[in-house]
Amino acid sequence: KVCVGDGRYVATWDNASTWDNVALTLAEGYRISSSRVFGDNLALGTYQGTDFYSFPGKLFTWDGVSSLPTDVISLQEGISALDVWKSNLILFTGAKGNVYQYDGAVVSKIKTVPEIELDAVATVYPGATGIVEGNLLFGVSGNRIPTTSNGAGLYPGIYSLGQKDSSKPVALTLKHITSSGLLERSSGTELNIGSIMPYGYNQFYAGQ
Repeated sequence: KVCVGDGRYVATWDNASTWDNVALTLAEGYRISSSRVFGDNLALGTYQGTDFYSFPGKLFTWDGVSSLPTDVISLQEGISALDVWKSNLILFTGAKGNVYQYDGAVVSKIKTVPEIELDAVATVYPGATGIVEGNLLFGVSGNRIPTTSNGAGLYPGIYSLGQKDSSKPVALTLKHITSSGLLERSSGTELNIGSIMPYGYNQFYAGQ
């Protein structure tokens, strides 16, 4: 079954070529940003408003058949992207680099991209994740509000979550800095990474 998110609705197209444009309706005000198959369910990351950080978001799971979600979990930030890594659902939320994991029962924060200042917006877009050599790569897009003073900036680029084995902590590293380098506070510049495509031991990314 093919599932398509459209605003707060999920449309489906099954093997009998039957199209249902409202197979699932989510709570009013929530918009689907990303989806992933997780176990026997479809996980749906949502946000409210026009960005991922101004209002709370929710994680919905759905069995693909029922008229209602099978589970709903509230978060303080909107969900911008999802991926599945090491049997957990990974959630990228808000504008400050927060990364959560969902094990099927509980959502818990595992990492935060460091040194994102108050005037910076850092976002992981839905297509900007991928797995290479067992590590979860994700592209951090960023922009800075112009200010009159300089200071520590924001590094947009390709970050990685890795874990040698289950007894070790999850490590967060910056694998690749884009050609824009540091986005300084005075610049008001912006760089967006829209997608990552793993290919063997390499990865390609597209941005602007």
